[in-house]
Amino acid sequence: MDECTVWRIREKYNNLIFPNLPVLIINFINDNHLNYLSLIESKYININNLLYFLRNKQFDSEYELLDWTIRYIEMKHGIFRKA
Repeated sequence: MDECTVWRIREKYNNLIFPNLPVLIINFINDNHLNYLSLIESKYININNLLYFLRNKQFDSEYELLDWTIRYIEMKHGIFRKA
C-alpha cells in the first residue's frame, strides 16, 4: 500500500474518541485484506455515522473495535454475514 493511501485513510478515520482506529484499519488492510481497500475508502462511509453506530456497542479490545468497524463498512455496502 502506498503512502498516499495510508494518508487518505488516516485523514478519513481520524477522530478523538478512538484515536487508534486509523492504525487498526491500516494494519487490517496490510494483513492481506486488500479487497477491503475500496470499501474502506468509499464515499458512503462517514466517520460521524461510524461513531454513531459504535456508540452503544460494547467491546473490550481493539480487535473487537476493528471487527465492529468492518461490520459497519460491510453493512453500508450491502454485505451481510452470519453472526
